[in-house]
Order: sequence, then C-alpha cells, then structure tokens
Amino acid sequence: MTWLQDFLGKATWWVEITAFLVIITVISYLLVRKRAPDNLTTVYLLSITVKILLSCAFVIIFIVADRPAADYNAVFFIVGYLIFTAFEVIFLLLKKKA
Repeated sequence: MTWLQDFLGKATWWVEITAFLVIITVISYLLVRKRAPDNLTTVYLLSITVKILLSCAFVIIFIVADRPAADYNAVFFIVGYLIFTAFEVIFLLLKKKA
C-alpha cells in the first residue's frame, strides 16, 4: 500500500476531488431517479453534460491552484470520475430493470 500512500501524498487535492465527485454523482443520480421512464434518456444525457462541464471547471481550478501537483491530481480525478460513473451506470441499469 505504500505506492497508494505515496500517490495520495502527491495528489494534494484528493479529498476535494473525492468530495466533488461524490456530490455531483449523488445529485445526478437523484435527479435522474425521480424522472419518469419516458424522460429518462433526455434527463440522463443532460445530467452527463452538466456533470462534464462542472468537472472541466473544477479541473481547471485545481490545475491553476496547484500546478506542481497537477499531474497527480488529474490522474486521481480521471480514475475517480471513471469509478463514480461506473457506479452511476450500474445503479441506473438496476433502476431500469426494476
């Protein structure tokens, strides 16, 4: 586990990135979950668009704020984004089957 501790030590915004990803994923899921099945695709695509735009703004902020650790923060963000997107897709597929 030392490589993970080393990486988290270099990714200075890992707490903020994790909190941001949790918040936007939960909000996106809650908005999509409340929609009727006939609007599900439209609302989901809109939530993805808003999520990507907010994520781009957040990435620019942490790159400008901490340029020396930008690489580590960016890698952490991308991995986290993919993980949270996978969870969101799994939950939505389970909702669709229900």
